[in-house]
Amino acid sequence: MRITHMMTTNSYLRDLYANNANLTKYGTQLSSNTRILRESDDPIGSAQALKAKQQTSRLNKYSSNVEDAQSMLTQTETSLSSISDIYSRLINMATNAANDTYSDEELESIATEVSQLQTEIVSVLNTQYSGQYIFGGYSTSKPFSVDETTGHLLYNGIDLVDDATSANAIADEVVSYRIGDSTTMTINVNGVSLLGTGSDNLYNVVGKFLSDLRSGTATATDFSDYQTIFTDAQNEVINQITDVGAKQSRLELIANRYDDNLDNLETKRSNIEDIDQAEVITKWTQAQTAYQATLKAGSQMIQLSLLDFLD
Repeated sequence: MRITHMMTTNSYLRDLYANNANLTKYGTQLSSNTRILRESDDPIGSAQALKAKQQTSRLNKYSSNVEDAQSMLTQTETSLSSISDIYSRLINMATNAANDTYSDEELESIATEVSQLQTEIVSVLNTQYSGQYIFGGYSTSKPFSVDETTGHLLYNGIDLVDDATSANAIADEVVSYRIGDSTTMTINVNGVSLLGTGSDNLYNVVGKFLSDLRSGTATATDFSDYQTIFTDAQNEVINQITDVGAKQSRLELIANRYDDNLDNLETKRSNIEDIDQAEVITKWTQAQTAYQATLKAGSQMIQLSLLDFLD
């Protein structure tokens, strides 16, 4: 069989294209740090890497929700602690007021502070976190205000004393975060549920306490009753704080688990997709050497033309 110049040239070009393809492949792998440039490079690995990325994306979303929930619970705990501190002060003042030796001037001094604490209750109830009212349920605007005529506390315009039925209907409005595929967690406390409704709602009770301090007719027994009411209210707030703390502990465990899962998924994806730098550099160097050698050989093989055979 005679080896023609055309056959030699075609064979050379095939080798040249193959060596150039290898050089390009390994160069692209080095620049992208990825060994799978097309799905056809590793169909099974590509499918596994895609699944790992999808799981990572989902976990990142839940992890972000957990982080937001933790922050909101921290703010909720702080606000509940502020309310507990207010009740502690009210308990102390009710105890002092129950002392028959207190003069009207001293009771008025207590009343002045109680008035400030009553105002502070409303301020704490309107606490926000990232645009969300912690004690406001679904409300997107400041939920608590005071009716200047009646002095009653309003929740989204609903009178907690005179319209207790409507207020109770929205007392279960809570904000929940999805923290897993089928798991949600309530991360706020509804202010209506916390204070109660009707004439015995705690804001209204503080108002009654204030009036009795200034009436001059309230007895030590009356003030002792307030002490009991405020103590019970503080215990309820402490229970809420305990519940918030339990949720924070659970979220911390979930966050740690998600971090571990994300690390494992990244390791799995990396093992499938990422290159071994030393190995690919070696292969790229070999491919470059082969390509240069092919070019050099070709320069010798195809330098002849028809003119070289003419006399």
